[in-house]
Amino acid sequence: MLYAVAFAAAGFVAPSLYATKVHQSQVAMPSVLMGEGGKGFGGGEATRDPEPTAVDPSDPKGKQQAIHKAESFADYLARRNGGAAAAPAPAAAPAAGGADGGIFATCKSLEGPAILWGPDGPLQDPMKEESDIKGYDGFGKFADACAAAGVDLDGGEYTVFVPTDTTIDEFIVNGGALTADVLKYHIVPGSIKKASWSSADLTTLQGGKLTYRRMFRKDFIDDASPGVEPAGASKGASFPSDLSCSNGLIHACNLVLQPGWTP
Repeated sequence: MLYAVAFAAAGFVAPSLYATKVHQSQVAMPSVLMGEGGKGFGGGEATRDPEPTAVDPSDPKGKQQAIHKAESFADYLARRNGGAAAAPAPAAAPAAGGADGGIFATCKSLEGPAILWGPDGPLQDPMKEESDIKGYDGFGKFADACAAAGVDLDGGEYTVFVPTDTTIDEFIVNGGALTADVLKYHIVPGSIKKASWSSADLTTLQGGKLTYRRMFRKDFIDDASPGVEPAGASKGASFPSDLSCSNGLIHACNLVLQPGWTP
């Protein structure tokens, strides 16, 4: 009986001693890890702001691979809150029925979707965010092309699917031509709002008929998606629709529409 009591007492004391040792080792660990005098593991300098390196002007990737001077948070706020040039204010909507409120004049004066820096932003000096605004698109090139081809945008009540300037530039670079037929294919008689595309007659001045489709939560006219808005956290461009003019409506278009298109 005496042996049983002694054994039980030993079994009760031993875990307490073990727990004490474990507790002491856990307390001691931070002092070991922090005993490097402010340096990283191995005695190297622990820093998040290394010295900038020189850029070799003869190396095409020199600027991209070099270490640039870090921008302070204060400098960043100053750049975002007024250090950079202020974005131009949106163009005022033309007054309905005004002398300069026609489709042609509206295309010439209307501010288009924002153009973002994208992947070129971080390579700028000073560095830009990819989502920073580089400038704004426009619609003047479509209006000028119509005037040159003898297509009168103010000759009646129209709904016009107007490609942006950058959209037209890309179309021409890829071998396209803004003929009178191509331009007329963007113009539908009458005022047709976006909500009515699915049921409206979309026969154009060119004679061909535009095709409406609803896919991927977007409204398509042929293969373009006029009036498209970025979804969720997307930072894509926004193309306005239902822009009222004195003689009709404008829908901003992200592609040049082409006669003869089929799904």
